[in-house]
Amino acid sequence: ERNIRAILNVVSFVGIIAIGQTILLVAGEFDLSVGSVAGLSAVVAAKLMTAAALPVTVGILGGIGVGALIGLLNGLIVVRLGIPAFIQTLGMLFIGQGLIQVVTGGYPVYPLPEAINTIG
Repeated sequence: ERNIRAILNVVSFVGIIAIGQTILLVAGEFDLSVGSVAGLSAVVAAKLMTAAALPVTVGILGGIGVGALIGLLNGLIVVRLGIPAFIQTLGMLFIGQGLIQVVTGGYPVYPLPEAINTIG
């Protein structure tokens, strides 16, 4: 049972990203920045919970907010400036990776609150 639960935890994360990518593929676009945006969102959430000592819910909402803002920025640049989504999201992939390094300083973010384990 523990193995199945571990697999479902990983698959749920990938599944959420896959739903977003599917919508883009149906529209004839592709987002290359998905991995770095997910990573940056996770790092921001972790930093809010550790360095800022904010509650878990605030950290999670902060991470979701960062992901939503980057998605909005990607969309606005593609639609308003007419830059191809492939090029825009490729650039955002590298920007996201750089921001992860800036936020973490290249070090792991720990210790996370015990409540994170309760979520799954």
